Amino acid sequence: MPAIVDDVSTARPGRQIRLYVDLPYPDETWSSFFDRLAQPYQVSRLELISLLAPEWRPWRRWSDFDSSMPKPVHSALLAALAVSDVELPNESRGVGSEALPLARRVDYCPLCFIDDLAHRRTPYFRYQWTVPVYTCCFRHGTPLVTWRRVRGGDERVLPLRWHLHPKPKFSADCGWLDEDAKLASSFRPDRLSDQSPLGLVKRLSKSLVRFRSSPPGFKFVGMNSLNLAFDELVRLGASTTYEDPLALQLRPMGNAAIFGGPRHSYKREFYRLSNCWRAAYTSVEYRRSLLWFAARTLLGSSEPTPLADGRIAPPCNGERWLDEFIKPGIGHLQERLPLVEPVIRLVRTYL
Repeated sequence: MPAIVDDVSTARPGRQIRLYVDLPYPDETWSSFFDRLAQPYQVSRLELISLLAPEWRPWRRWSDFDSSMPKPVHSALLAALAVSDVELPNESRGVGSEALPLARRVDYCPLCFIDDLAHRRTPYFRYQWTVPVYTCCFRHGTPLVTWRRVRGGDERVLPLRWHLHPKPKFSADCGWLDEDAKLASSFRPDRLSDQSPLGLVKRLSKSLVRFRSSPPGFKFVGMNSLNLAFDELVRLGASTTYEDPLALQLRPMGNAAIFGGPRHSYKREFYRLSNCWRAAYTSVEYRRSLLWFAARTLLGSSEPTPLADGRIAPPCNGERWLDEFIKPGIGHLQERLPLVEPVIRLVRTYL
């Protein structure tokens, strides 16, 4: 637990600062760790870093410490924590170049936060939550939701007592944790079938991504044909000849908190895959809608699914879904289907 021995908010550059805090947890991101360091002292992450290493000046405000920490900052951090670089090496904390941008890493699992408080540790953000195609908790299997208090674009602010005295009784210090936990719990794996919309999304995500413990991180492991089919389907899902993206029109009905749209509206006919994950309008609900669009095509479903546009997708394979629901909605993008359909058929022989 943090013990404040110096008021860093009044510290002068160059003054020795000593910090006391639990070292990063095995699956914690650097940005989460710096937030745990800074918030008990009532300063922002960048303010703390400027006090630790005043000689370092970022050229960009959104410096991604999760993937690469500047050496002067790391050296100052070792001195402030009184640890060696063996105990706290300067290496990526599981976040790779394929991860969501720093400002988009605001999704979390409320059940993990409750577990953290139960174990008397400050809730922290896991690197697994930064994977674009993983929209459910790797541990609980429940949908991730968006943390609602963010400062400076990417600094996630937690209740102060969670930093100073993390205990289960202080969970109510966050006004929305209980609401988010109830939402996540309603989609527990034991309450849903593998053929449900969320079940299909999780099956496809597990086919695409594998987590590793040493070194911590993730990698995309889908075969080349699966990756190609997935990329093309997500492109179609993000495209539109109407006001809303095609995947948003065909999302499951009644699950707006789980399958939703972009954070900001946009009118574009076609998007590259990277933009689908990285643009400012991305939300975890929209990413899940894109995943459902791809999963329903690749995996089919033995259960009927009411859609947001009022239709009901009957139990059917991907070919019927493609013919009856996707093709009528993509207009001039029909010309891409001859490139996609053979790959989709090949992928289905493996899934």
